[in-house]
Amino acid sequence: MLVDQQVAPILYVPDPFAELIMLILTWLQQANGVLHGKVVLPLIKAMGFRTRAVIAGLARDVFWSHNDSDCQVLLRTVAGAAQHPNPLPENYLHKHVHLEILKKVKDMGSKTKADQLAGDLKWGGRSELRRVYGPFRVVLMGLRELFFDPDRLHLKASINGVVEWPVSREGRMGPPPQGTPLTAEEKEARQWHRNVDDPKAQGDPRYLHARRQLLGVVMKNGGRCECFALQQVVQQALPEAQLDFFFQPGHPDDVSNILFWGRTEIHLRRQSAIDHEAVCPAPEDYGLPPGCESLILMQVRQCGRAGTTLQALKEVLEQASGVGLNAHKGSTDPSLAADGPEAVNAEAAGDEVLEGAAAAAATTAGATAAAATIAATDAAAAADDDPAQPHPQPQAQSEAEVAAASSAHAAA
Repeated sequence: MLVDQQVAPILYVPDPFAELIMLILTWLQQANGVLHGKVVLPLIKAMGFRTRAVIAGLARDVFWSHNDSDCQVLLRTVAGAAQHPNPLPENYLHKHVHLEILKKVKDMGSKTKADQLAGDLKWGGRSELRRVYGPFRVVLMGLRELFFDPDRLHLKASINGVVEWPVSREGRMGPPPQGTPLTAEEKEARQWHRNVDDPKAQGDPRYLHARRQLLGVVMKNGGRCECFALQQVVQQALPEAQLDFFFQPGHPDDVSNILFWGRTEIHLRRQSAIDHEAVCPAPEDYGLPPGCESLILMQVRQCGRAGTTLQALKEVLEQASGVGLNAHKGSTDPSLAADGPEAVNAEAAGDEVLEGAAAAAATTAGATAAAATIAATDAAAAADDDPAQPHPQPQAQSEAEVAAASSAHAAA
């Protein structure tokens, strides 16, 4: 839910840990019950919490085959085995080895840990089993009778019927019946207590508190909050600090991979933008010459606070490539091949190409330059109209870069 512009933002969060748990559950609902761990782990690290504590807080509704989980491997039902996305060949393992793995998983029940299972089977780093069949975790992921997905979080309701839920002293591991209230133990697991803090968290504890408040307030306000309000949040938590302190690339307290500092608001990035391994397009993918992202940066910097326009940037790229951005991509004209790259085959593709080049600019050494904002301002405006989506943005920008991006956005 987005923040109503008429409602004053909440400037203090008593329990950032509880806000993190609720955010992850919301993201899982939006992602149809499956969320990559690379989206969650940066948030956990930035807020200085133990991964094990977060897993415990989510345990009622979420299954994650993480190393810190009490249970990593489940047996699949017959229907679940048929739905395995990438099973190993049925004769990959010797029958005795295959049955022994399944027996061990069944015996261990709700305490099935991958490393303990490998140790019981003597499937070590130099074992004969590893030499013949490969790494044990790869085999676990490939067995059609087992559910082992260490990279992703799953809502239990989304895999109900796919797996057989083991039973422990606390009861069945599966999802609770719809409408069942949280027990006292489950409520406690979703609230902050001393044991949820990660002793390995870097930095001054005061700055960690300010960072938690900054992230928690943005989460509490629906994924966005005005910059001046967050400045107050930071100064209340840490009087000597400024908001931009937490947007310094490479600094231990940098949160720019999670939050985007826009023109007047700071936004929580979309899940896909938090994943650092997301592949950014290269200029060549848009039919532009290599290095054109540098031209965009130079043009924006030359204009300074006065800003620039998409049309001006388009003309710069056309002059550099010798080809109009709206030229036909499939043309075989030798002059095009000699003077520039293939152009895009679309009447309105010029703006799309320009935005793609700006996105590529964000991957260079000048990733904090205004080109990243040029590529994202229109996406942010479109996201403003979509209340169901969190709002991603690129890195924090300087005052001059924000002014340039504003002019480009107005011209578009």
